[in-house]
Amino acid sequence: MPPPDRAQVLASVRRPAEDLTILVGDLVDLARPDARAHEPPEELRLDELVQSAVERARRHAPAVTFAVTAEPCYGQRSRARLARAVGNLLDNAVKWAPPGTPVEVSVSGGEVTVRDHGPGIAGGRPAPRLRPLLSRSGGPRAAGSGLGLAIVKHVADGARGTVVAEPAPGGGTRLRLALALLQTS
Repeated sequence: MPPPDRAQVLASVRRPAEDLTILVGDLVDLARPDARAHEPPEELRLDELVQSAVERARRHAPAVTFAVTAEPCYGQRSRARLARAVGNLLDNAVKWAPPGTPVEVSVSGGEVTVRDHGPGIAGGRPAPRLRPLLSRSGGPRAAGSGLGLAIVKHVADGARGTVVAEPAPGGGTRLRLALALLQTS
């Protein structure tokens, strides 16, 4: 096989394998909440972490437009867990974003907000728990385990933060991940 073709085949196999490895890790993390409790936090910039997650999401969903606004935000967190949580927020928005509409992402004051212009939350109002909260209005993309958003909630809880899903003004859904004790410049 010519080297360029071989590289392309390996890359197409590697991405799903990496995603599956992350998913298995997330399942273990959810099943054993204290499993990563002793993970040392790292200095990080939330805005840069979000920018990296958006670049990854662009590679996985090249037809989707991302509109990003971010201000510098510093803190100490588990980089891998936080990156996965942000990636899950983006994956959820990509799943529900109608063609031709942007996924809007912002980082401000220690909060990551991801907004899609999809069908919105069933009933048009937030519910008290994350899983029912994210019951979308039907449609072919309504299937899913909710695991990604459960992981976001798990990460938020572990970081003394919160995650909220709410109807976005003008339609769609807005997910907000707020992290305690992060500093802006």
